Amino acid sequence: MLFIFDEPEVQSFWMRNTYLRLDIIFIGADRSVVGIVENAAPLTEEPRAVEAQSQYVLEVHGGFAAEHAIALGDTVRFEGLSEE
Repeated sequence: MLFIFDEPEVQSFWMRNTYLRLDIIFIGADRSVVGIVENAAPLTEEPRAVEAQSQYVLEVHGGFAAEHAIALGDTVRFEGLSEE
């Protein structure tokens, strides 16, 4: 799931109603990866965040970031997303 925010800021997520582990990829306004929370434990209200500001946050299955060697500074491209 891709979350799109109007302005970049420090984002925080919890896993309260999520039943599987997720990787949470935080992406800056310039579309570079600014942080990754890997294998976030399900069914918790513990906040998951990184210190950097992000405008986009991508949630994927746990282990996806490592499996695809996603790292800080990588550039992200969105297809079908309006630039408005």
